[in-house]
Amino acid sequence: MNGSVLVNRVVRTLLIFIVIFFVQTNASASGTNVDFDSICNINNNKTSKDEPLSLIIKDVDVIDGTGSPSITGQNLSITDGYFVELNKDKIDKTSKNTIILNGKGKTIIPGFVMMHEHIFYPTSENNYMEMLDSFPALYLAGGATTIRTAGSMNATAVLNLKKRIELGQSIGPDIDVSAPYMNGSGLPILKMRELDGVEDVKRQVDYWVKEGVTSFKAYTNIRTAELKALINQAHRNTVKVTGHLCSVTYRDAANMGID
Repeated sequence: MNGSVLVNRVVRTLLIFIVIFFVQTNASASGTNVDFDSICNINNNKTSKDEPLSLIIKDVDVIDGTGSPSITGQNLSITDGYFVELNKDKIDKTSKNTIILNGKGKTIIPGFVMMHEHIFYPTSENNYMEMLDSFPALYLAGGATTIRTAGSMNATAVLNLKKRIELGQSIGPDIDVSAPYMNGSGLPILKMRELDGVEDVKRQVDYWVKEGVTSFKAYTNIRTAELKALINQAHRNTVKVTGHLCSVTYRDAANMGID
């Protein structure tokens, strides 16, 4: 397995159970002493290429997301990016490639799946810039391990970001990328393309589905016929459509089959 892919799998798998405030860590005598920042270079800590990379968070409280009470004093074992064990047993077997973090007084929780998370931010009036480095890291820091972008200003950039994360070349959550906003005329946002009728909608849907988007978002000024065409063409491609609606009513959009 490519080393950078393994690193990314380990880091992102750890963050599926976000560790709250691991700013001070203690290692057992048999493990490697490492601070949390070093986890980002965890593959470099391997001393034996023949043994799998392991991470153990010991004596940590766990909220499992089912509604059950939290479980205290657990040991969470991760090997090569996969959760392999959660128990209260004493840790008595480690390898040279095992890193042990002391979780006493800390809590881990399931990662969040977020449905409306943008990768852009306004930098001036009517101008939006993609934050391709900071936002993915911030989403992970906030506990989001899967996000849907719900509209893009630059879908190509976000699709490239998604690929880099999957290849282990960038750190970030799993991303379901939305196509550029599907909108009519009237908004003074130069990065937002104006649709030019039903046939244009069909062309846009077919193009962006081939590029790899998993959803479309209709925006405020889309016309009724265009929204209907968007929903129908997206559904033909088994892709979903949501909307930030103004020009079309919620009832009309629901009757058209918007998701």
